[in-house]
Amino acid sequence: MRQLQPDVVLVFGTSLLGQPLIDAFAGNVINIHLGLSPYYRGAGTNFWPLVNREPEYCGATIHFLDAGVDSGPILAHVRPDIRVDDGPHDIGNRTIVAAAEALTSVARAHVTLPLRGRSQEGGGRLYKRADFSADAVRRLYTNFETGMIDEYLRDRGRRDAALSLVTLETQGTSDFPAEEKEVPAR
Repeated sequence: MRQLQPDVVLVFGTSLLGQPLIDAFAGNVINIHLGLSPYYRGAGTNFWPLVNREPEYCGATIHFLDAGVDSGPILAHVRPDIRVDDGPHDIGNRTIVAAAEALTSVARAHVTLPLRGRSQEGGGRLYKRADFSADAVRRLYTNFETGMIDEYLRDRGRRDAALSLVTLETQGTSDFPAEEKEVPAR
């Protein structure tokens, strides 16, 4: 990779990458995180909002890679168009498509400008693979069966307004709320 001297390195679907790689391409490694950082970080970050009855937190974050867990400066957020008859896989698939499409625009903009990103404030919720359980899966499906999506869609404007999201147009113009949500200890 060093011999090729890429303008930008795109990352999606990997485990944590080592500091030598990040340092070798500092400021030019862009990652897709399937989850809205800093609100949800770690593993299953579009699963847990649905378990927690917070579908407004489903989405993806395109950010610079750093040594933390989904913590680098944010270049853009994308969210799926949630529809009344959606299930978890519909939401997840639309999120992946939106993220892949946005990545092209972000990478091009970074090579042209370059971008700085918006730093992340607040710790949000960090989930690990060890947090998954059969009970969590049951809660997710119960939430769909008991009208979680209808509830969200009826109150979408208010719920979406509580989020501080980054787009290429708004990058760096405001900070995230300082509120942190803690994950219950297991």
